[in-house]
Amino acid sequence: MARRGKLHYAWVVAAITFLSLLVAAGLRSTPGVLIVPLEAEFHWSRATISFAIGLNIFLYGLIGPFAAALMDRFGLRRTMLAALALITAGVALTPLMTRPWQLILLWGVVVGIGSGSTALVLGATVVARWFATRRGLVKKTDLMQYSSPRPSGLIAIALEEGDEVVGVRLTDGKNEVILSTAEGQAIRFEEEEVRPMGRSTYGVRGMTLDEGDQLVSIDLVESGASLLAVAEKGYGKRTEMEEYRQTHRGGKGIITMKTTDKTGRVIGIRMVTNEDQIMLVSSGGKVVRIRVNEIRVIGRNTQGVRLIDLEDGERVAAVARLAEREDDSEASEPTLPPEPSDDGTPDA
Repeated sequence: MARRGKLHYAWVVAAITFLSLLVAAGLRSTPGVLIVPLEAEFHWSRATISFAIGLNIFLYGLIGPFAAALMDRFGLRRTMLAALALITAGVALTPLMTRPWQLILLWGVVVGIGSGSTALVLGATVVARWFATRRGLVKKTDLMQYSSPRPSGLIAIALEEGDEVVGVRLTDGKNEVILSTAEGQAIRFEEEEVRPMGRSTYGVRGMTLDEGDQLVSIDLVESGASLLAVAEKGYGKRTEMEEYRQTHRGGKGIITMKTTDKTGRVIGIRMVTNEDQIMLVSSGGKVVRIRVNEIRVIGRNTQGVRLIDLEDGERVAAVARLAEREDDSEASEPTLPPEPSDDGTPDA
């Protein structure tokens, strides 16, 4: 019997968002229904009650841009909890009202701000942050913000549930950045397009990803270096950086490696030179050290050549550029498997 798939977290987010918007809409319309009962119970003038409703509508529309800024600064979860706390306080204190100013305060101000914070911005924020850029955010933080380390560590970036960090690089603020995805896309842009932010922030969109794709690597462009791409089934290749045009962050990028069932998905990219060596580590514990000058330089839209022989079910887990270089006289024998073809694309 086939095993039932686990419920994706995105559907949980969508359900919570729908319920929150439904509650906000219901609370927004409640004061209009209470005009006659409040007038009869407390003998308040209809003008006073209408003023509270009008203030509610005004703040409902006004608070949207401020709520968006709060979500960007403090995160979606904290802002939502604060908004729901305001709504709860306004509703809970309603039975204690005895004066018109209390109606204006609770249903005009408190509930107006709370419902406006959830209804106008929540849906758009969830769609933009979770479904589009869940795996494509980048951020830059001044190194001095890490000058006071703690035994428990410091927060480096705020992450939504289901997201994770794929790479960290030390820069001088004027580098070019290149991002790569598992489906073989890459994007190159100026680091200056990303403004410095605090440690506990989410960052900005670095790359727009197709459904099912995810970011796997980040590196800094180096003068005179080429881009090495490695796929999970042992294939890899180098491509000159001139083939990667500079664009702006947030785009979908261009092809950096043609991924197929034979190559598997891309697991990482590295900037390398002819003098470098790389190390590949497989999921089965196999380690191979390769001189970069043994790997052919070919075009972007190719599958590459085999870099490592793998057993059935084994995959490349990591690729690393070695910090130390061996002299040619001391270098190990070539470990690169022979190429099965001359066009840069191995035979099936």
